[in-house]
Amino acid sequence: VAHKVQQIRELATRLGLQSVHAQLMDARLAGSGQAEAGELAEPRSCHAVLLDPPCSGLGQRPRFADLRSAKELRACAEYQHALLDAAVRLLRPG
Repeated sequence: VAHKVQQIRELATRLGLQSVHAQLMDARLAGSGQAEAGELAEPRSCHAVLLDPPCSGLGQRPRFADLRSAKELRACAEYQHALLDAAVRLLRPG
């Protein structure tokens, strides 16, 4: 996973994107004020957040639907919700 963060940083530098700040962390901590959240510790510190949470894959691979239990699907939804909550905490008012 760390190599992906480095790839994002390199691409942003090559494109001259100074507003892109890639870091390796548990995204659920973003905006929590916890030191483990690093640069994204401060609530209401972003003008915008782009979130691409992992999905269940059921829409893309319906043949796998029978391989997932209801408990696994609920856990996926809870994880997605935690990521959305973190993204909202990061947003500045307005």
